Order: sequence, then C-alpha cells, then structure tokens
Amino acid sequence: CYMQLNEWAKAEFDIDRVLRIDRFNENALVNKCRIYVYTDKLEEAHESCDLVLGKNPKSVAAMFYKAEAFIKQKEFNPALEMLEKIQNLSPSIGYLWQLKAKVYEELGDTKQAAEALAKSKQIS
Repeated sequence: CYMQLNEWAKAEFDIDRVLRIDRFNENALVNKCRIYVYTDKLEEAHESCDLVLGKNPKSVAAMFYKAEAFIKQKEFNPALEMLEKIQNLSPSIGYLWQLKAKVYEELGDTKQAAEALAKSKQIS
C-alpha cells in the first residue's frame, strides 16, 4: 500500500523485512526494482532486476523495470533489446508498445515510433 502512495522509503523498509526472511522472494525483488527505478537508483534497479531474471528469466515485470532503467539512463539500444524480449513473451501489453514508441523516437526512428504507438492504441 505504501507503493501506491509513493512512500518509497516505507515501502522499501517493508520489502527489506520480507527479503530478510526470503532473500529471493520474487515479488519483493520486483517491487524493489520498481522503487529503485522511480527513485532514480538505476544501478540498484539493474541489480535487483538481474536477481529476479536470474531466477525467472520470463519475469515480464522485471524486464519492464530494467527497460525503464535503461531509458532513464538514455541507453536506448539495451532498452529496446529488453522490450523485444517482453514482446516475445507478451506482445499484447499496451505499455510495451508505448515504451517502444518512446525508445524509437529517442533513436530517431519516427516510422517505427509511429507504428509502435499505433499498435499501443490498437491494443488498448
């Protein structure tokens, strides 16, 4: 509930309590990724996401947060690679196509950006 209120420090405290009991709890680690992305602790975000992906290579949530961290770091090619992995697993997620449009736009590929945005609207 703290995460919904954007009370990141309180949420992180609660998540850390869970991780002390089960240090590989996937939900807690994914939420840790989310906190780190939204608080701009991007290296920590990558580390947490990598822990999740090491245990569950198909964790779409961890892939999204890792892609968002790459985007914030202006590392658009690795972000696009992560989004391609998500696309292979779950192509019908509208947010995937919104992020792809953003990345393509940053890379200067306006045609691909427009196509991704249209796909996003088609899915939603």
